[in-house]
Amino acid sequence: MRRSKALLIAATLLCAALATMWALWSRGKDGPPIAQPQPTTTESTSAENNTARTGPEPEQTERQPAASPRERVEPIRAESNAAQGVRGRIVDESGAPIAGAKVALLDSASNDPLGKFLAQAQQIPNLALSAAQSDLAGTFLLGLVTPTERKLQLCAVADGYAAEVHGDLAVAAAQWVDLGDIALSRGCVISGRVTVAGTDLPAPQAIVTLASGNPFVDAGPAHMDDVRARRTAAVGSDGRYEIRNAPQKGLFRVIAEAPGFGRQLRDEIELDGRTSVVVDFALPRGLSIEGRLEPAGRPLGAVQITVYPKAAEPPFRGTVGSDGSFAVNGLREGPHLVQVAAEG
Repeated sequence: MRRSKALLIAATLLCAALATMWALWSRGKDGPPIAQPQPTTTESTSAENNTARTGPEPEQTERQPAASPRERVEPIRAESNAAQGVRGRIVDESGAPIAGAKVALLDSASNDPLGKFLAQAQQIPNLALSAAQSDLAGTFLLGLVTPTERKLQLCAVADGYAAEVHGDLAVAAAQWVDLGDIALSRGCVISGRVTVAGTDLPAPQAIVTLASGNPFVDAGPAHMDDVRARRTAAVGSDGRYEIRNAPQKGLFRVIAEAPGFGRQLRDEIELDGRTSVVVDFALPRGLSIEGRLEPAGRPLGAVQITVYPKAAEPPFRGTVGSDGSFAVNGLREGPHLVQVAAEG
């Protein structure tokens, strides 16, 4: 009897505890939402970030233009609290700050020239080690989480200006390198027409690309989306094209391609400070190399077909179908070397 009474009391207490827990859970579930922290203003956020940074920004200059909150360009500071990195200010030729410029730190080609050349030939991208965007005063911070003894290259790109490349940079551990003002120029305009050889008809679906005459110069910047897009132009229905904001100095190569036509190149174009250059093309009939790959009893994995012309110019790259058939188009008459690379 006593045992039954004790069990009854214990069961009652257990039910009371469960009821209390259910009430507390229901209150937390159905009660008022937890207050979310309110965002601070742009000015207070910037001030707090500046206090926490290991690499502080340079002081604002008097040239900084006044702007309403809608006109402000918020900087993107990559790893700005890192112990080492690069900082500076992007300006135009008059010294006025450029807001919204994209800057990136890349591995310099001088670390391994042959390796960079081969990587570029195989279209292996040179990924940025750090990337950021300049703020309203033109300042930027590019932090490196891990110190490196390798030489670095800085590339700056802004709408309406030619890309600027700085290297070789050495960044020691626990050191911030201040590059000061980096001036961007308005650049050169390269334009012209692409026609079918022997006629005045425009070459349909033609594309014109600008490349540096020195492949090592393009080893880093050429893989940045902004630089690659700015150096390529589609030819219009009238056969005309225009590449704006090309660098004003250096040797360059202009390439014209179109489906069914042979590729044409114009080498050693010296811009030499000129603001405009006219380069026309007349594309001949294109030739092709076609064939079929036999996997020799095993699955055909990723395959790369590359055709090298005898002349010192970029190689041609082909496409491979699921059945092993391949084609390389846009060739001109003459000897070529065909290279096939497959996994395994």
